[in-house]
Amino acid sequence: MRKILITIIALFTMFVAATTVNAQNKEIDSKTQNVKEHKDVKFWGIPFGTSKNKVKELMLSKKGTKEYLSGLDSNKNHLTFFNTPNFAGFNTSMVMCWFTNRDEFAKGAISLKPSSEQEIFSLYSSLKDLLIRKYGKPTSDYSFFKSPYENGDGFEITAIKSNKCMYAAFWTINEGDDAIEVSISILSSVEVAVMYNHKLLDKKMEDDNKNDAMSDI
Repeated sequence: MRKILITIIALFTMFVAATTVNAQNKEIDSKTQNVKEHKDVKFWGIPFGTSKNKVKELMLSKKGTKEYLSGLDSNKNHLTFFNTPNFAGFNTSMVMCWFTNRDEFAKGAISLKPSSEQEIFSLYSSLKDLLIRKYGKPTSDYSFFKSPYENGDGFEITAIKSNKCMYAAFWTINEGDDAIEVSISILSSVEVAVMYNHKLLDKKMEDDNKNDAMSDI
């Protein structure tokens, strides 16, 4: 269970870091943005806007899947699953799903584990290539290390665990109310995360969180 907690924390950290990097480059990205059109984009077969109970039912119908519950994971607006089957042929670690206060599925993330830590970049590249084959060239693409680490120095895994490595790519799918952001990144838990984010519903979820915070003040 400790490994699951580490992955949950890594996923939350990744969301914050990825959002920050994307925001910093928003002006640059908007000049070269290549929006792809793909109707009916789903998260592992689950439509966005689906209710929490239905998402839970669909996820638990996948062979071996179990729901994970803990104090850290007790937020009413998200679900976490483990023992999930392979995704696109690769081993999964867990799945997290987020919902608006109106019970609408807004965002989903899958963490995938390499066969060994040394295979993390190979796993990332393989999954990224699959996403490129489906969605084309990423809207944004990052791969860099922060000092004192650099690619090829033999300390790449240490850099990942220290949050000194940023490997991430983003795709904008569709436009307007149907806009979805697909992303892939390497987590500090030495896993790869693939996230599907319905941008309109995600904005509603952010507003819900702000309103919930204000009600506590």
